[in-house]
Amino acid sequence: MSDQCRKLTELDFRATYILKDVSETEAIQRGYFEFVFGSPEMLVSITEWRDMLKSTIYQDRLKMIVVDETHTVIQWGLASGTDAPFREWFSKIGEIRSLFPKAVIAALTATTPPIQRRKIMKSLCFGAN
Repeated sequence: MSDQCRKLTELDFRATYILKDVSETEAIQRGYFEFVFGSPEMLVSITEWRDMLKSTIYQDRLKMIVVDETHTVIQWGLASGTDAPFREWFSKIGEIRSLFPKAVIAALTATTPPIQRRKIMKSLCFGAN
């Protein structure tokens, strides 16, 4: 996330990620930044950040949700046999979409075969095409 923020800042965008600097928390919540990055654990599971997403500021301004490295939704978010998921919240990213039904979602991956893509699309609540 730091690399993406640095590059966007070099291009004159206001970008940060959740918990980069605790002093930025209020600015994030006020909608100061044009790009806010966060892990699924932060955005889905922590009430403070989930409530922020439900705020009027974000409801009015949020236009796109980008999920990078979407293969992790399946690889890390789902249980494997008797093993618990490595990072369970990855399988719950689709909940963010429920907060913003009109927002565009971009799901990026370069390493996912078609069968996994269908699982990812289902997990991210993509509609049938």
